[in-house]
Order: sequence, then C-alpha cells, then structure tokens
Amino acid sequence: MRITASYASPANENITLTAGNFFQLLYDRPHYLGLVGQLHPEHTLSYITQVLGNVFYTNGEGDRKKNPNVTVIDNLSFSWDIRSNEIKRISFAESALDTNTGASEGSWTSANEVNFMMSESYYQRGDVFEVDKSHQQFRVISKPEIISSKCVRICAKLIDPTGKQKINFAACSKGMTTRWLYSPAPEVHYEGYSKFTSNIERYKGYITRHRYEISVSSEYQMKEDYFMKISKEDGVHHDEKLYALDEYQNILLETTLSGINSANLLAKTNVDANGHATDFDEVTKQPIIIGDGVVPTCQKYACKAVYTDHVTWSGMQRIVHSLNDKRNSYIGNQYLFLCNSKFWQDINELGLKTAYAWKECAEPAIWSKKANGNTGGFTKLGATFSAFEIEGNEIIFKVDSALSIEYPDKGFAMMLDIKPDALKNRPAIECFSFYDGQGKSKEFYSNFLPGVGSKSVPNGGAVASPLAASTYINVAYSGIGVYMPFLSGFIMQA
Repeated sequence: MRITASYASPANENITLTAGNFFQLLYDRPHYLGLVGQLHPEHTLSYITQVLGNVFYTNGEGDRKKNPNVTVIDNLSFSWDIRSNEIKRISFAESALDTNTGASEGSWTSANEVNFMMSESYYQRGDVFEVDKSHQQFRVISKPEIISSKCVRICAKLIDPTGKQKINFAACSKGMTTRWLYSPAPEVHYEGYSKFTSNIERYKGYITRHRYEISVSSEYQMKEDYFMKISKEDGVHHDEKLYALDEYQNILLETTLSGINSANLLAKTNVDANGHATDFDEVTKQPIIIGDGVVPTCQKYACKAVYTDHVTWSGMQRIVHSLNDKRNSYIGNQYLFLCNSKFWQDINELGLKTAYAWKECAEPAIWSKKANGNTGGFTKLGATFSAFEIEGNEIIFKVDSALSIEYPDKGFAMMLDIKPDALKNRPAIECFSFYDGQGKSKEFYSNFLPGVGSKSVPNGGAVASPLAASTYINVAYSGIGVYMPFLSGFIMQA
C-alpha cells in the first residue's frame, strides 16, 4: 500500500468523487501513519521504521516471540541486551609484583606459580589468558578465590616450553589488562566453562507520549481541502481511494511527524537509573516520560572523528574500518550516513564518484519487516537516498531535516549499521509502540473539539465550545531502539 498522489485540490478528479476522511482512516488503522511518512522522507528515522513497518509493539505477542532479546517491562518501557564484539578485557586489581612477596623484577620464570589479583571473577581453572602489554600467556591452575567484590585471586603459570622465560611483572601492574584466549583440556577431563568474550550490558528504553494541537476559527475551516490518493495492489487487484484532510489537519499532521522524528533522533531521557521520571507536569503533577533518541543512545558507544574545513576520505575511512572491526566483518556490511545539509555539501565537494571512484548504487534498499507478506525482505528506498559501494560495503547517505536544524552551520553525520538479522526478520533499528485494549495500535490517534460554526457539525448540532473555533488534537506514542549502538560513529566539523 502506498500514496500515489497528493495535492491541495482534486483538480484532476471527477468533482462528484467522494473522498474519505483521512483522519478517520488513521483512527481505524493507526499503523497507516507510516503511509504519510512516504510524503516526508526528510524524517529519516520515521521513514526507515514506521514507513517500512519496522515497529515493535510492546504488548504484541508476535513481536515478543520474534525478538526475545527485547524484554518488555511495561507498555511504556523496554530493554534489550547490547552485545558488542569488543573483546572483553580483565584488569589487574593489584600489581603482581606486590602480590607475590619476595618476587623481584626479572627473577621469576615459567617454572614459578604466580598469584594474580584480578578485577572480577572471570578466569576459571584451565583457562589460558594473555597479558595485553607483554603478550605473555598464562594458564590458570586453580579455581578463583573471591577476596572482595572487586578483587579475585587466581594462580597461574607462564606457558613456556623452555622453562626459562622471565615473567614481565611490569606488564602485570594494577589497571593493566588481560584477555581470555582459549581453554585447553587433558584427555580425561571433567569440567569446562563457557565464556562471554564480548562486552554485554542491558539498555533500557522508554516510549514517549506526544501531543500536538491546533485551534482554528470557523472561517479558516472553509479553506480548501488537502487530498491523498492511496493505492493498494496485491499483484492481481488494484484498489485506489481518495482521502481528504482539511488544510489545518495537514499542518497538524506534519507537525506531529516532525516532532516524532526529532524525538526519536535527538531526545535525551529524563528517567533516572531507578526508572523514575524526573520531570512532572506543573498543573496535573503527572510524570512526563521521555526516552533516549538514537543520537544519545549511540554517543556512549560510538567512535568519533572531527574534521576542520573539509571532509577527508581518510577520516571517513577510519570510521568505516572501525565499524568493520567491531562487527568483525569486512565485506557485505550496510551503513547509513544520517547527516545534515552542510555535511552533504561537504561530501559532494569531496567528489566520491570522481576522486575516489565510488560506485553509485542505483536502487538502495534496506530491511522491512512487512515486505513479502510480513515475512521480511529488502525494500527500495527511493531517490531521496544516495548509496555507494566501496570496499565491498554499501554506504547510504540521507540528509535529515532534524539534524539540519540542530546543526545549521557545521557539518554533522552519524553512521549506523543497518544490516538486519535476516534469518529472524529483525531490523537493526525499530520504533516502539503498543496496542490499546481493542488491539488497535497507539502509534497515533486524533480527536477534535468542535466549536460554533464548525463544518464538522451540521446546522443545529451540538458543539463542545461556545467559541467560533475548533481544536484538533493529535496524540502519538513512540520510542526507538538501536539494537547494536556500538556499531555507530559520528563525524563532526570542529
């Protein structure tokens, strides 16, 4: 289903054609809000989530089964595991030279057993770990002994077939790091341990409640309508209907879409570590819940680069290579450069196609949950996205209006890994909302208070206000989840 035409008056239509009310359509099918996003591709996050059907409903059983990594706390809050490919490293809680009393620098060899005080209980008997600075490898020969919450004793021996290699105690000082390599076992073995070799943490997100309204006089309501033609095709049948919005409803709808996109991109959460909102309405004293947008979510994990006058390919290359390293994959990746207009101008001055021979992709496409009958698939993005292939990876550029407003004078771009988990129909980024008691999406709903002279009320009908003006109200619920925020980067102009 898509919008095939939109215009201010039905000049090309039979004047007797009946147009349905578009807001009534949205009320009946709130998930159709994504249709309107087709008319506003400048709202990038709304486009790649709601338009493409990449929406997770917190009280939808189907979504929970498809993505068990997401834990729904309640309708307005959710969390998911962030597992990065950054190798987990364990630091020394104390210097090994001090721990092993009587040891002197350069006097101990692989023949000696060494006590190490580690910052957490990670290594088990039989594990082999490597000291990052010296690259010496040790095999743990005892079970860990917990000394305190931040200190665990293990006993280990340096791996050296000669028995003469000296232990580099200088590389085993407090704060220096180690990493697990492998766990060898003898022919007769009776125990083994699994290892999480990457960093894992739990990230919590929140759905923000949006409210936008507009009040218009009865005379203003007489202005011409705005029309949308919506087409539905299933390969056999073609159905096309015309829907009407009042001009002020269209203005209100555009404001709603802009607000949702800005919040999903830039909003900073006001919820503390205990899950309590820190802002309250001054009149009703009710909590106002704001969830993190994509930029604040990724800032904690992202790699960053700064340029002065002009974007350089080497700077962009460092970001791309950094994300490749984190993903541990160097070809077949798909990255989205979400940028402001100034950065896009700088990119065009760089001359990617001419100076660096980037191959332009004719029809960039990203993952959509609703493609192929809701089984998932790649959907073409259209002409407002520009994509290039470089070093076996696809890089998609998109200018976002919210970033252009936020950073009007200096170039700014955020790079996101958008490669999906295609086997499980999981996109890399999802919008979050929920269903009401009737199984209807709460992504969007609209109400109005008719005043005297409202064209929605027949002559002699009841009105809700004695004023010759009516108020229209849009309410939306939207949150955003970036499942792998460590696969992101920022490029900013100094």
